[in-house]
Amino acid sequence: MEKITTLTTCQAELERVQQEVVKLQKEKANLEILLQTIIEHADQLEVELRQKIQTILKEKQHLEMMLLEITRERGGPVETLLSDKTLEATESEKKLVQFLETMPMGIFVVDAKGKLFYINQKAQQILSQEIIKELVIITQLPSVSQIYLANSNQIYPVSRLPIVRALQGESAAVDDIELHQLNKVIPLEMWATPIMNEQGVVQYAIAAFQDITLRKRAELEKIGLIKEREAKQASLQLNTQIQKEIQERHKVEAALRKAHQELDRLATLDSLTQVANHRYLDEYLKQEWQRLSRVKAPLSLILCNIDYFKQYNDTYGSTAGDECLQQVAQAMCRAVKRLPDLVARYGGEEFAVVLPNTDADGAVIVASAIRWEVKMLRLAYHHSPIGQYVTLSIGVASIAQPPERDMSAHALVTLADMALYEAKAQGRNRIILKTFESPAKLVTIREP
Repeated sequence: MEKITTLTTCQAELERVQQEVVKLQKEKANLEILLQTIIEHADQLEVELRQKIQTILKEKQHLEMMLLEITRERGGPVETLLSDKTLEATESEKKLVQFLETMPMGIFVVDAKGKLFYINQKAQQILSQEIIKELVIITQLPSVSQIYLANSNQIYPVSRLPIVRALQGESAAVDDIELHQLNKVIPLEMWATPIMNEQGVVQYAIAAFQDITLRKRAELEKIGLIKEREAKQASLQLNTQIQKEIQERHKVEAALRKAHQELDRLATLDSLTQVANHRYLDEYLKQEWQRLSRVKAPLSLILCNIDYFKQYNDTYGSTAGDECLQQVAQAMCRAVKRLPDLVARYGGEEFAVVLPNTDADGAVIVASAIRWEVKMLRLAYHHSPIGQYVTLSIGVASIAQPPERDMSAHALVTLADMALYEAKAQGRNRIILKTFESPAKLVTIREP
């Protein structure tokens, strides 16, 4: 009977031990869930559950001692079973602790009520142990730890904390937290995720955080570089736009200059014959007189008149008269070869040619060439008193060296006009040359 009672007692003790083993297995399963959660978030989290592990180890050590005493009295199978299970759990816990210790970020765990369940050494370094001692419930974290919303003086909203959101079953991550410590501001990044049982009920929440000062600094530098690059691009675009506007302005200015030049040219041209007008003739002759007086070079002037042009115009009409003037002007331009020489319409049917750096002999050669070119036009003039074609009377005046004082270019014009008058008086269709031999002496050369 006594043996039966002892056996019954042993069986009861064995059942109790088995229950404890099942409890240990559940604890181990919870640890494995926690480990798996940490591994899944290893790129963001550093977790250390030292306090929890120490508590479990103490409980297991106590249970182990108790069970070992029972098995010494009752037999060996239970001792073997318990020793194996305890050793397995202890090894897993050690590995978990070693893993958590190597994580380079702060990690803490809270239970379902928000009470601090575990915090690692890195987290204690960042937050300081004095603050952790004051922390009773996780919702106190912003106020106790002086955690602010980044770039503001606002305490970080509790509802936005990832650990609080994790207790509500939501995984969350933020990087807009600032920890204020004395005169230093530490930007933090925090992640959190819930740990649930098989029924999906949140039992714990685990959070990890790290100092992101270097990253924020790098971001600011990157933003600075981007702004600098944008500023350079804007500057380049502005420079390009300015260069484009300058080019457009240059084009406009060139067009304006061209237009002004054209206006100037038109202002100096005779609209019918397209040779210089009387106004420009006076300016150019005065200019060349002054220039040649300084360099002591000759100057000559030719005046031409279409013989009996009024009668021609009356006979053939004004249109034919205009065409005659145009053809004579072009013939004179062909005869005058040099760039400095100027052909101009003096007025009506009279034309003039200014010949800088040309002496009397050279002027007569040019006058003869003009007369020849007009002759080659063979412009019919059947009622001309002196022939069947249009002819010219030409007066040539030349001065070896225009004086700087006591005489002006007008004197040369007067002399050429006198030569032209004489050519007309002697029967037209001829060349008369007059030169300044001396202030008081005129020499006249007539061409038969």
